[in-house]
Amino acid sequence: MRLGIVAQNDAGRMGYALWLNLYTGYFSEAPYDICEWESGKAGEAIAGGRLAPGKANGATVQVQADTLRNELRFKITDGEGGRAPWQVAIIRKKPVPLPATFAPIARIGKHGDAVELLKVQCYLPGGVIREQLTAPPLGVIVPELERALSLPDPSLGDHELAAARDKLEQAKIVQGLAEKGDGCPFLFLDAAALRDSESELPLLLPMQELLRNHPQWFHTEMLTLDDACTRTLAFDHVAVSHRWDEPSEPDPSGMQLAAMRSYLRDRPHVSRVWIDYCCMPQNTGTEVDIRTAEERQLFALMLRNVNLLYLGVNVLILTDRSYLSRFWTNFEAWLAMQDVSMHGLVTASSVTLRSRCTIMCVHGAPEALIESLIEEWSDCTAAKAYQKLSAPDVRATNQSDKDVQLPKILLLDKRVAAVALRKGIDRTPSPCKFGQQRAASWQPEDFPALERRKTF
Repeated sequence: MRLGIVAQNDAGRMGYALWLNLYTGYFSEAPYDICEWESGKAGEAIAGGRLAPGKANGATVQVQADTLRNELRFKITDGEGGRAPWQVAIIRKKPVPLPATFAPIARIGKHGDAVELLKVQCYLPGGVIREQLTAPPLGVIVPELERALSLPDPSLGDHELAAARDKLEQAKIVQGLAEKGDGCPFLFLDAAALRDSESELPLLLPMQELLRNHPQWFHTEMLTLDDACTRTLAFDHVAVSHRWDEPSEPDPSGMQLAAMRSYLRDRPHVSRVWIDYCCMPQNTGTEVDIRTAEERQLFALMLRNVNLLYLGVNVLILTDRSYLSRFWTNFEAWLAMQDVSMHGLVTASSVTLRSRCTIMCVHGAPEALIESLIEEWSDCTAAKAYQKLSAPDVRATNQSDKDVQLPKILLLDKRVAAVALRKGIDRTPSPCKFGQQRAASWQPEDFPALERRKTF
């Protein structure tokens, strides 16, 4: 399939065409009266061959004439629902400027076979505003909305402008909190839906697909640093800490999902579940990030605040033989075993641990790994956790994640102490930090609630 943009030249005639080959993902340039199969100069790969054979039927190609940036843009959704982000038309490493007049066409099959484009947009300020109004406050692209509101658009009514200004202010507040690590709205799955959905959800699905198929399963809730320290949501909210079995899919066998369902069925009072793959926008592309700008922003701000989840709600740890070698899982386990005090982050008492943290073995891992995990992260101050997690044998898929998160450990320790002082939270300090004996800390017999009887 090829997407063509025929543009008018200065003399008022259709002077050239841009052709996007959706099999290769390349733009080419050719005079309008010459067959595009035989001439033209190769441009930049922008679509990664998104419409491979078998995916062209039912595909949607959207074209935007972006009057704010003076550029042509394209967005492709293949016949199976896979989405590519908006892409700028580029020829010879330069964006293609918006022509005075353009006529989009599409051809599929042999030269001369034409299909009608399903959607063509002129990207005016009103389009920007309406698009941003549908985004959650955390995903609003603030500079775009600000610029659109500064430009007149007679197609907008007063109520839309007022709603857009309210959305802008709300987005600034929410994103400001998230940028500072003071709080973030997270998407949680409905625990009741997850308990009883074997036929509908035999395997974990990425957030975008779940939102399309089951939007009623999701609930957005704000979690602040104060909430995490006071454990406001700890009674009926749980965050899952697990290792991804494959780089692109965390649980292809369904074993982890089975363990999650077992946990939830044993705890009917749990109403909300957070799973990274299902509750953060995922990049399901192979070579390029196909998420929208809003989805990428949501992911980045949620990731910046994910420590609040593992510090502030119940935690289900699914451990296996590789769990202790990964940065994110170790970081999450350490947070799950911490409590809050005026001294900062301290090792939680056995009573607190039993009520907030559950460890289950998956993939037939031996139950001795539970003791190993507790031994690794018990009596561990923030300074010691920083040292351990900095070790080269603690690996991260994206090294940048490790580089960004490590400094936050010591900062979080100080911020938690400030909240505890302000809230009057005074819990027992870490034995390691204040010189108490090892016997005063966790022992294996303290944890009858740990899931020793079940492995998956």
